[in-house]
Amino acid sequence: MESVVIEADEQLLRQALFNLVLNAIQAVPPQGVIRIRASRRSNEEAFIEISDNGPGVPAENRSEIFKPYFTTHTEGTGLGLSVVQQIVLAHGWEIQCLANEPSGALFRISHVKLKIKE
Repeated sequence: MESVVIEADEQLLRQALFNLVLNAIQAVPPQGVIRIRASRRSNEEAFIEISDNGPGVPAENRSEIFKPYFTTHTEGTGLGLSVVQQIVLAHGWEIQCLANEPSGALFRISHVKLKIKE
């Protein structure tokens, strides 16, 4: 398997991935599955996906979940995904929340710049 080396602020990328994985952990049932995948899209770009087999995000909430203070949980601030979006946008990337068939959520960060090997 070929490694993917991306160009990013390490601390901010860690924070974004932490928030996405934490959301997945909170969503999946016991013995749930969370996957993290990074793959090349071209010689210059890659994408990162975090997916789970939890209940997923209803289609009507997908445009709302990145807004500050939006939450469907009784606990939490509703800031995790808005922080992720700010980090993603600061890097010039995009993030989407998609259905993960047959169940679960899929967060895809695209237009991730690859580090050029020197």
